[in-house]
Amino acid sequence: MQQISSFVNGAPLSGEAGSLQSTNPARLDDVVAEVSLASPAQLVEAFRAAQAAQPAWAATPAPVRGQVIARIGRLVEANAEALAALVVREVGKPIAEARGEVQEIVDTCDFFLGEGRRLYGQTVPSEMRDKQLFTFRVPIGVAGIVTAGNFPVAVPSWYLVPALLCGNAVVWKPAEYAAALGDALTRLFVAGGLPVGVLNTVHADGAATFEGLSLALDEGLVQKVGFTGSCEVGARIGELCGRHLQSPCLELGGKNPLVVLPTPTWRSPRRARCSPVSAPPVSAAPRSGSRSCTTTCTTSSSPGSSDSWSPP
Repeated sequence: MQQISSFVNGAPLSGEAGSLQSTNPARLDDVVAEVSLASPAQLVEAFRAAQAAQPAWAATPAPVRGQVIARIGRLVEANAEALAALVVREVGKPIAEARGEVQEIVDTCDFFLGEGRRLYGQTVPSEMRDKQLFTFRVPIGVAGIVTAGNFPVAVPSWYLVPALLCGNAVVWKPAEYAAALGDALTRLFVAGGLPVGVLNTVHADGAATFEGLSLALDEGLVQKVGFTGSCEVGARIGELCGRHLQSPCLELGGKNPLVVLPTPTWRSPRRARCSPVSAPPVSAAPRSGSRSCTTTCTTSSSPGSSDSWSPP
């Protein structure tokens, strides 16, 4: 069984708020990791470390930051099978979905690494004589990221990679039941060449995270918050950030409905096994254990469509 603690300022940080066990959802006797939980004060400590490290990282030329992102992508690619196996073990995804999720990290790194050479500003015409106007892109500062466990490595990469490339420092709080994956991803990112303190990963429960984030905002340690999770928690985070005149990035819970029209405009590739409109619900309903926003949990059919389809 792996022992996991937070990673702050380049070193493990033993938590002050107890511990929990992350278990294999398919075999509850298989304990993946014993996770040391941080206190609100320790979360604030992580934000202070990020704030101290951020100016030097921002001063690093953007193309050089892009090279770090490129190395992270190659490291994930080299360890893809091991990381996918951990996704299967800790959150219970089928191996095909797990491999696809890990590939998302590689694709995200490949997409953003070139942005290190494309962080363009603008030259703007001035209405005044002998004046020139310029705009420059500058990092925001420190980002606090909280992610859910339904996509335990792909969604974090969508936050971490662009934030780091643009010269920001990050404090990341993974889902409690995906702590081993959070630790593994952190190790890969740090091995790619991130300086000490630029990425800090804190394992904490929801109450401690919210309290710590509130304290860090009060101290002016956080300039941007990103959250993926429930609408209920997202509303509280939006309210908290609003007190500090900040607009958080909120990706909240919801389910995309399937709408069936009388005459479908597409056909299933599995004609031999499915009716024309039954294949998408059949494949979408169970995906990610029904825990993703694209899972088909609600269907709506218009008049005249009942003869051409039926729910799976």
